[in-house]
Amino acid sequence: MLNIRTCRGCGEQSHTVEDLVNLSLDLVPGASVGQCLQKYFKENQIEYTCHCGAQQSSLQSSFSTLPNVLILHLKRFIFTRSYTVEKIKNPIALSRELVPTKM
Repeated sequence: MLNIRTCRGCGEQSHTVEDLVNLSLDLVPGASVGQCLQKYFKENQIEYTCHCGAQQSSLQSSFSTLPNVLILHLKRFIFTRSYTVEKIKNPIALSRELVPTKM
């Protein structure tokens, strides 16, 4: 897994490579596993203090190479505003094959 953090102030990038074969995916109601993966790899805004003083950065994750085995953990439980745990009961579309695409 390749993670690229980009500072919103100066544009400096840092790269981190991780050996991951396990991804925890947030469920998207009525979505497929592929759509949950797309959400996982979507660029995220994070708080990170850069040496230039900027507080905002973006984080983009991608596979540098595809693993032989990939374990997908579908997070079916959420915390509510009242700090209780609730199970997500929406069905998710599973397919026999997962075709990797450039995201």
